[in-house]
Amino acid sequence: MLVVLQNSLDVYKLMSLVMVLFCWIIHWLVIKRSKGLVGEENRNVKDHARLLMLFFLLILFDFALTYIFWQMFNKEGNQMSDIYIMLGFECIRLWLKAIEDNFKYHVSLLELYYEE
Repeated sequence: MLVVLQNSLDVYKLMSLVMVLFCWIIHWLVIKRSKGLVGEENRNVKDHARLLMLFFLLILFDFALTYIFWQMFNKEGNQMSDIYIMLGFECIRLWLKAIEDNFKYHVSLLELYYEE
């Protein structure tokens, strides 16, 4: 079993897996924080501005990872390892999820500030 893993898992694949795991954790923390701020009806503009900046950086980082995997796919094509293809699709999913959560957060902010 060790020989099979040794031949299929190298440092670059492991680093890619850790990078996607890091992205999952950051996404989860940002979503929890945004729900917490909206749930407690916090109207502090500074807190919301910091979270919006974090959303923006998260979307940029996800796009950068997606672009890297896209370039790898265009360069290597069918010879690309399956794990990189799965990680690339996961980065695309995380990027789209970050855009969706950012949109939901904006809608929640509008509801919070323009309540009647």
